[in-house]
Amino acid sequence: MGRKKRSGTARKCRDCGTLNELEARYCSHCGNTFIKGSHEKGGSRGREPSYWKVLGLIALIFSVGLAIKVIFYSAPDTQDRGQSYNVPVSIDDSLERKVQLVASNFRCACGGCGELPLIACECDMPRGALEEKKFIREKLKEEFTVDQVIQRVEEKYGLRKAG
Repeated sequence: MGRKKRSGTARKCRDCGTLNELEARYCSHCGNTFIKGSHEKGGSRGREPSYWKVLGLIALIFSVGLAIKVIFYSAPDTQDRGQSYNVPVSIDDSLERKVQLVASNFRCACGGCGELPLIACECDMPRGALEEKKFIREKLKEEFTVDQVIQRVEEKYGLRKAG
């Protein structure tokens, strides 16, 4: 048998188990040919990340990102119907919220779109959604209250939703 050294400084023959010098190309006991770098296979394999570890890391990063989005950037489940205007918003944003609040009480009056809810309709027909919303916007800019604008839209266009 060849000299036995510690495994960190020796190469073990796969055929006979004899420990050989790391630089040896052949086993000193049986003559088996060593494949270059074969002593490194076991060690390098453990250093490469497995696919499961990589997928797990990606899943973890995705989950953390999703959690951050849900916690910090999600909108409330129920829409603000504009009942409270104490939240500091731009004038245009506040005006559009009021327009949507008024529009949510009506159906489109054009007669051609199947009387869709005014808040969702975008038809450009005479007496249609765009005309009604423009009327609502003008009245709100004239500083009528939401309730006063609702009354004026009902007088001019009708088709107020029930209930």
